[in-house]
Amino acid sequence: MITRLATESDIPRVIETRIAFANCISPVHNEKEYAQALDVFIREHFNDGSLMVMITEDDNVIVSMAMLCITVQMPRPSLFIRKEGLVISMYTNPNYRRQGHAAHLLKQLFVEAKKIGVNVINLSYTDMGYPLYVSLGFKKKDKEMCLEL
Repeated sequence: MITRLATESDIPRVIETRIAFANCISPVHNEKEYAQALDVFIREHFNDGSLMVMITEDDNVIVSMAMLCITVQMPRPSLFIRKEGLVISMYTNPNYRRQGHAAHLLKQLFVEAKKIGVNVINLSYTDMGYPLYVSLGFKKKDKEMCLEL
């Protein structure tokens, strides 16, 4: 098995894996349209450097994947340059779960994110993922809100 950053040539397999992730949460009824939207989004953000995708492969099949959206935040008095990452997808094929692939993949993602100056990584978690994220040092945050427009 190999863990590495995805390249543009991996995009079709990244899309398949993202759809598998989405189907674990809620059935995707319009997979063709969703795949097309993902293709546009991933290509655009790969090219502008605001998306990083780490994959673990077994015989050329993606068995684990994490996607990180990267944004630059306004300077703060204590930190003039702040790049934030948001994990928008952490998925491991059910046949490969509980074998350490997600932890290894995320650690590699953090190394690559740090190389480009990411200061903090955020994520939303599921009950299944919570123990993993705590073991990697993530902390719960207070006082966050969301408004859907």
